[in-house]
Amino acid sequence: MIIFGSRNDVVDLGAIETRHCETCEKLRQFKMILRYKYWSLYWVFSTVAEKHYLVICEVCGRGWELEATTVEPQMGKVPIPFMRRYGFALFVSVGVAVIVFFAMAGAWKP
Repeated sequence: MIIFGSRNDVVDLGAIETRHCETCEKLRQFKMILRYKYWSLYWVFSTVAEKHYLVICEVCGRGWELEATTVEPQMGKVPIPFMRRYGFALFVSVGVAVIVFFAMAGAWKP
């Protein structure tokens, strides 16, 4: 049985600035969050399907989206865990390596 699914996760990246919120009509603290969706195989081998960097008001939750291409170079490291970003690629590359190993060893008899 193959277990395949998708999930969402949110990473709070902390407060970034205080500014006037148009919805609250007051001076509020804004924070940055990363919201991403990932697909997984057996809950281990995953790949990120989409990601959004958002700046939101801590009170009302309204805000705007930032481009990942402008945010990630400033951050240095993307806060998504390694196996959620590259788990599926690791699974495929290990599978190919095993097939090549057995083919080279002559043990592969289809």
